Amino acid sequence: MLRILGFIRAALLCYLPEIYRPASAPPEIELVVPCRVGGYIVAAVGGTTLFISFFGFLEALNESIIEGPDILGNPNVEGYPALMLFGVGMFLNFVLRPTTLLLFYIFMDGLLRTYFTFTGEVYGALILYPFVWVHLWLQPRYLERSLGPRVPDRVEWAEDKSYDLLIGTCRRKPRWDRLITIRFQDRLYEVLKERKGVPPYRFHYELRRNPRSRVTRKIYDYDPDEAVKSDWQLDRAELRKL
Repeated sequence: MLRILGFIRAALLCYLPEIYRPASAPPEIELVVPCRVGGYIVAAVGGTTLFISFFGFLEALNESIIEGPDILGNPNVEGYPALMLFGVGMFLNFVLRPTTLLLFYIFMDGLLRTYFTFTGEVYGALILYPFVWVHLWLQPRYLERSLGPRVPDRVEWAEDKSYDLLIGTCRRKPRWDRLITIRFQDRLYEVLKERKGVPPYRFHYELRRNPRSRVTRKIYDYDPDEAVKSDWQLDRAELRKL
């Protein structure tokens, strides 16, 4: 029973785009099968209902013709040009109905989401992605504004500390980790720790002289003015760390 409930929960979570899924949601690889099954069901229900609705429309259209050929039995409308235009107009009326558009969306949503599961990807309800795009466009701008104005970094030399250099910056440096080597004023440093500061220097980095025994993998040339010069746009990986 618990497995069934877990499967249903996973199938429902599949309707949420990745950025809106709760932290308790299963990893994407575990959502592929529930998403595929849910997509099959939704596509089948939407497609079947649309099919029945279309033939109901044809029956109603045929009954609305008082004189002329039987549209369902004899689609040849030669000699009845006005009847052809009438049929096209009625068909457009059917296609543009809110219920028809809704059923078509449900069918295509289930079909496309099922198709993408065969590539190992899980997409939420397609109608939610315009909101995702707006969200991703607004989020970095909101974070940029909330962090305050950009100012050059503050560099302090340290004595009798576990570090040799303390850098205060107004913007986080997400790519600074223990694997990177910082070059500043022709000296090499390793990043020891990141800690919180106070505005405008919200982030502090402790650096120490690079030990001779340490393997240097990649060197980053540090410029104290880089926070002011750099593009403020943030990628999704950086947004998750802020």
